Amino acid sequence: METGIRFFTAKHCGFCRAAKNVLNGVIEQFGSAIRVTEIDIDENPRAAIEEGILALPVIIIGTWKFVGVPDKEDVMTAILNAFGARSEGSTEGGSKELYQEGRQ
Repeated sequence: METGIRFFTAKHCGFCRAAKNVLNGVIEQFGSAIRVTEIDIDENPRAAIEEGILALPVIIIGTWKFVGVPDKEDVMTAILNAFGARSEGSTEGGSKELYQEGRQ
């Protein structure tokens, strides 16, 4: 089953490059099972407005929303919780917003 991640970015965003490196490092472990849709807000401002994007980068995985550069482990947890292999202790439902601004 192919699953999707939305990654909001912009060409001028240095933190976006760092977030993309983290995201790519995690999803390569899943092969073709994970699809990332990269959305440049300069080219598609309507998508940013519809999602309420006020800062960059933003990675949306299911109900999880990462603002800033996320930790690799947090991205892995979000993928596993959003797309399968839920552990007994996982939290289902509800939106998770993780603000990790200024991290590289």
